[in-house]
Amino acid sequence: MYKTNSFLIYSFIAIFSIFTIVYGNAEKPLETKEITPEQYQAKIQHLNQLIEYKNSQLKDSKKEIDKLKKEVEKQSKEHLQVYNYKATAYAPLCDDAVEGMCYSGDPNVTRSGRSPQPYYTVAVDPDVIPLGTIFEIKINSEWQEVRADDTGGAIQGNMIDYCVATVDEASSFGVQSIKVRFPNGR
Repeated sequence: MYKTNSFLIYSFIAIFSIFTIVYGNAEKPLETKEITPEQYQAKIQHLNQLIEYKNSQLKDSKKEIDKLKKEVEKQSKEHLQVYNYKATAYAPLCDDAVEGMCYSGDPNVTRSGRSPQPYYTVAVDPDVIPLGTIFEIKINSEWQEVRADDTGGAIQGNMIDYCVATVDEASSFGVQSIKVRFPNGR
């Protein structure tokens, strides 16, 4: 019984000591500070200004991050392996298109099952570039994104057939040496 009572006494002293440390001297009255509506309004205005300032900093940081991402993407594309390919053009959707020269089968469907899109669809040798591959070709000094959606009997090895809008455009294109790069890997 003596041990239980001393345990209770020591426990009470410990709890009272902790209470005194946390809440201060129990004999000291709590100070209350009255805040006027004007002070509340000033505090709210200050916090709103702080929020606006932080949002502005956040927007500036996002802009800087976007700028850096674009620069990294640009530099990574500049350092890609570039390949030399031979290119011709075809116009399967043109009214003047001739089967066997501009298309074989349905001119509205490529080998991949997609519709041909002038200036985006290319025919490839699928043993060299798998169908569905998105890559870039350099035509008239400009890099342009294309997708390997079609094949052709004459398209062998490092050669592509570029889909254009008209037969005249395809004829004018002729046979060209072009640059090819694969941003997503090959």
